[in-house]
Amino acid sequence: MNESPPETQAQKTASRRTPDPRGVAHFIASLGGIGYARFMPGTWGSLVAAPPLIAVAFVFGYLWLLGVAVVLTLGGVVLLEPLRRAEKANAQVPEQDEKWDPPWVVLDEAAGMAVALVPFALHGSPLAIVFAFVLFRLLDATKPPPVRQAEGLPGAFGVMADDLVAGLGAAILTAAALFFIQALKI
Repeated sequence: MNESPPETQAQKTASRRTPDPRGVAHFIASLGGIGYARFMPGTWGSLVAAPPLIAVAFVFGYLWLLGVAVVLTLGGVVLLEPLRRAEKANAQVPEQDEKWDPPWVVLDEAAGMAVALVPFALHGSPLAIVFAFVLFRLLDATKPPPVRQAEGLPGAFGVMADDLVAGLGAAILTAAALFFIQALKI
């Protein structure tokens, strides 16, 4: 017989009191559970992230907004890489599948939205918010080059990088749209 000894009462009590770090990591990476939405979790994550990011842009400006993007990205990599490795070690990620980007992770959408909203911080137009959101979601969902290439980067950095590139593309397109609208005085 190769059975493990039963847990003692003290071990059972200790395991109930010890918080599951994976649970905390899942909570943060899913933006408080928004990532577990059954339909379009990335869009919901972007919608939830937008109001606080707009407030940062409005009150503090674009440099703070970019700072938030950096903090979210570095925090996301630090948070997600151990989760990715644990899931790979538990064979929940097939060996041949190096790409790991579960749909419940929407922290990357918050980082991408922070970059996409830079034109709003610079221009102040509410139209910039609409353009930034729509263009960011479009680029993130369709993954045109170079967004797709960024997604292929190794580890948790690839999870975060594709959204940053989509956010940068959305910011550039939003700024261009605002420029042309202003030039045409629409």
